[in-house]
Amino acid sequence: IESWHKLEAVSGRKILHLTGQVDLGVESKLRDLVRTVQAAGAEVEVLDAAGVRRHFPELALAAGEIALFQRQAGTVLADIGMAALLQAALKAGVVYAAPERVTQIDFGSSVTVQTDRQRHKAGQVVVAAGPWAKELLADVGLDLPLAPAVAQFTFLGAPGLVDRPGIAEWSPNGEAGYYGHPVPGIGYKIAYDAGASGWEPDVEEWEPIPEEERQLLRWLSKRMPTVPHTISRTQRHPWTITPDGDFIVDRTD
Repeated sequence: IESWHKLEAVSGRKILHLTGQVDLGVESKLRDLVRTVQAAGAEVEVLDAAGVRRHFPELALAAGEIALFQRQAGTVLADIGMAALLQAALKAGVVYAAPERVTQIDFGSSVTVQTDRQRHKAGQVVVAAGPWAKELLADVGLDLPLAPAVAQFTFLGAPGLVDRPGIAEWSPNGEAGYYGHPVPGIGYKIAYDAGASGWEPDVEEWEPIPEEERQLLRWLSKRMPTVPHTISRTQRHPWTITPDGDFIVDRTD
């Protein structure tokens, strides 16, 4: 968060929308979250239904249910953040080449990156290729356990929710949960915490699945019964997951 604030100061743009986050789920999961968040030195509050209403009046809890509230959580405005990062990189002397599709990476005394337009050489390379990383890095002997998929989300035209916290509802037994967060200028985004099969490397747009949208709206009726089902848009996008849901951040020589 501190680094994002520094980028905001340098770029003069608002990148973070910090409204907090409410976590819901089985008690054992919430206990694990409390331990993890506190071990990282961050604050987390345990709330009952009345406490949740103070932060998120539209959010409903079942009888006896509790929730967590992380005050420092929020949303990164991705398009603005990416533009600010590019601006800072160019100012630092980075050469920006896009759009170019990387087709091969070769390791030797230096690293050679072949694209569909040209060849780049460097002392080292950072690969952050999302769903394309598995195929790309297989050529250099790295077999990553990635499962590219396609996920769907729905934007609600709900300007009254723009300053509300994000939400994460964790399901038991590793099943797909739900999440949502405010989106300035639109309202609120809701989605499953999961993807489905159907990802293809050359496809840029996927048709939404109406039944998945209806299931999300049924969840919305349960959790935010007073919020109208005013849909701004629903769309699908690539989603890359690992077997344990954790990030892969590593290096090789």
